[in-house]
Amino acid sequence: MKKIGRPLIGLIAFVLIVAIAVALYVGTNGFQSGLKSFALMRDGSYVYNDTTAYKVYAGDVFAVKHYDKDKDDISVKIVPVKTKEDFRFYVDGLEYSWNSNIVPYYTDFTSYFGISVDQGANTVAIKNATLSALKEFARAKLGSSGEVSLVSGLPKEDMFRVEITSDDSTMVLSGWIYSKPDKLELADETLIINMKGDL
Repeated sequence: MKKIGRPLIGLIAFVLIVAIAVALYVGTNGFQSGLKSFALMRDGSYVYNDTTAYKVYAGDVFAVKHYDKDKDDISVKIVPVKTKEDFRFYVDGLEYSWNSNIVPYYTDFTSYFGISVDQGANTVAIKNATLSALKEFARAKLGSSGEVSLVSGLPKEDMFRVEITSDDSTMVLSGWIYSKPDKLELADETLIINMKGDL
């Protein structure tokens, strides 16, 4: 019985060590980045580290949960990123390429998303979805009335990096900023989704 007990204890210890190593690997994004000094909470779900293909919705409010009582102010930056498949759009009859005409020259889209940061409540709110932000950008930077027409649909891949910084640590959420469905209706066996804003 004693001979069986020692190998079993060794096996349990080995399994525990492997489980801790896997948890650390996942928690640090494959040891690519260190643990953050804060977490983000949205609708009761936590984000502890950088993530890709993350769906952010217009109207989302993120609570910044600091691990330390001494905390720095929160800042937010939204950066456009190149997409695998370029998409094109028209502004006042002129055609633009996201990858060629926008991303290399305009590195900060923060103001177009209507970001608001409440330092007292430690929250970050995002007002606009992607198409609304693109229209705001066209008004501000392309001298347009804000009328944007797409050659094809917006790509369903990471278009932006949302960078939330506090305590000398930055959390990066790469993804897409969608509109939330406002109301679901069933009419004549057809599902109708009314959107608050845009796609």
